[in-house]
Amino acid sequence: MQAKGKAYLGMFKTFGPDVAKALEGTELVEPDEVYDGALTSIDLGGRMVELRTWGLAHTAGDQIVWLPQERILFTGDLAEERIFPIFPWFPPDDASIDGARWAQILSELVEWKPEIVVPGHGDIGGAEILVAVRDYMVDLGKRVAVERKSGKDADAIVATLAPKIRAEHPAWSAREWIDFAIRYYSTLS
Repeated sequence: MQAKGKAYLGMFKTFGPDVAKALEGTELVEPDEVYDGALTSIDLGGRMVELRTWGLAHTAGDQIVWLPQERILFTGDLAEERIFPIFPWFPPDDASIDGARWAQILSELVEWKPEIVVPGHGDIGGAEILVAVRDYMVDLGKRVAVERKSGKDADAIVATLAPKIRAEHPAWSAREWIDFAIRYYSTLS
């Protein structure tokens, strides 16, 4: 938040007049408490809550909230339901993303066998949300790598692959993130 908060707030205000109006007067506030390391637990009077982070994945500081007794997982933007994953790929200003690590974390979260998954966006569901996002990302990465090996640049891959991806996921929204994901994966191949 300290490094990128103001810039992201400014960017979100460009998403249209309704968003700009909703963000009027928004102030970024530092947290009262922080934790060091990958995990901290909070006892909310008999209900244990775990806060976990893995470092660079979707962003440099993704965090999930896990209620182990209830098997409830809050994913933040690591997973969205029927929404294309948000790839914050804006080089050179912001390129803090590791898609392989992101997919690995989703696989780990599936192994926890959550009964309820509360995604960053979309409807509440189960572990199928995590599987769908992970499988999409892994598949897209492989497909972009094949296109790069054939000699195509990022623009050509977006032009040919993005329409196919949209057609394969007709019920998914936030289609604008497909191009960002393709451009990200095209830098890896």
